[in-house]
This record gives sequence, C-alpha cells and structure tokens, in this order.
Amino acid sequence: MKNILIVGGQGTFLDELYHKLSREGNRVAVLTNAHKQTLRQREYHYAYDSDSVREVMDSCTPDTVLFMGAFDTSFQWNTRTEQNDYKAYVAGISNILRCAEKTGVQQFVYLSSECVFEDDYLTPVNETMPPRSRSSKSVAVALGESLVSSYAGHQRLDTVTVRLAHLYMTPANANECTDIYTKMCLQAASTGQIEINAKIQRSALYLSDAVQALILLLSATSHSQPLYHVSSGEIITEDDVAHIIRSIS
Repeated sequence: MKNILIVGGQGTFLDELYHKLSREGNRVAVLTNAHKQTLRQREYHYAYDSDSVREVMDSCTPDTVLFMGAFDTSFQWNTRTEQNDYKAYVAGISNILRCAEKTGVQQFVYLSSECVFEDDYLTPVNETMPPRSRSSKSVAVALGESLVSSYAGHQRLDTVTVRLAHLYMTPANANECTDIYTKMCLQAASTGQIEINAKIQRSALYLSDAVQALILLLSATSHSQPLYHVSSGEIITEDDVAHIIRSIS
C-alpha cells in the first residue's frame, strides 16, 4: 500500500484514477484548486502555488505525488485564459515539486501528452525526440517535463514523466469533450457534419487502459526510464472515426 497524492482538477480522469488506486489498496488524497466539493474525505482545495501545499504534504505524507499536468481540468487553455493558465501552471508545478522534495516524497509522476509535439512527423514519434512546442499549453507542459527532469538530476526525488498519447474517454458532459474523438462526436451531433483530416494517423488510448498503465507504474518497485510514451497498439485515422460515427448515428 502506498500513500498517493493526486494533484489535478475534477473530472472523469481524476475520478477513475482515484477509485482504481483506492480499490488497489492505496491511501489516496487529492489536491485540487477547484472549488467543487466532493464526498472524498482526504481532499484539499488550495492554489498550486500557495504555501498551503507544504502543509498538505506534511498532513497526508505521500509516498508518491501524481501531477495530472496535461490533463488537469483546472486549466482551460482558451484564448481568454491562456496567459493566466500558463503562469499558474508553471508556478504551480514548480511549487509542488519543491514541496515534494522538501517533505521527503519518494516519487513524482508527471502526466504529459502528445500536445508537446505540434509538428507533423513522417515517422513515429518516440521518447528520444525533443518536443516542438508553440501554443501556451504545449510550451507549459513541455516546460513541466524539463522541471521534472531537473529534479531527477539534482534532488533526491525520484521522477518519471508519462506521455499519454491521444487519450479519449466517455465524457460526463460537453465540457469534457476535449479530445479529437469526442469533439468529432459533438460536432456531428450539433451540426450533422464532421470536419476531418484524413491523412492524420493516431494511436488512440482509452481512459481505462491509461489508468491501468499508471497503476502498473505506481506499483512497480523501480522504473528503468525517466520518460515513457503510452499509446494503443492500433492506428486509426479521422476518416475511420467519421465512418464509425456515421454508422451508429
């Protein structure tokens, strides 16, 4: 059993991860900067860059901190909020890493995604390729990877970054339709048409598979690499998805 602190905004991904880790026998707490209250007993509501983060870690004494990163619903990343989101994201992960190291946390897991690669590639993207980031979210998430890596090299904190590629899920509401596949479904339902790029190929990763991969990582006694790509073994195009949507609509 581990003490695990999940840092992230409320949503389907956090709920699934929380319940799965709890069923595996871990003692799980949540730190969120959202104001929504839940029935969880060990849930803390503070800004990620606040001094209270240190008090939270002193209180719940986590062995592992899992930062939701690219999948944190606290950050909207739209044109109205992106500058504030960028500043809050970078300040937040910096403070959480610092507090984790100061309070003796053993492991820090950072969730990244394919968003750090914003160019088209003729060959499959692997862990050795450097990120190519332009948008505020992409730059912030990639900077988070660098900060996590720097702690692995200079601090006593064991760190690992996990890039979950093209994650999708069954959304609880329209606000959770943020991946390409649920966006296509929403577009079909609202307009009756879908805009696609038939040339793009993706390995779509379903939520439950992503959670299981994280469970395996967190339960391992050690990890051989500082960075992992996690994706499905099947390649699908937007044209394939459009045909599936049309067949069931």
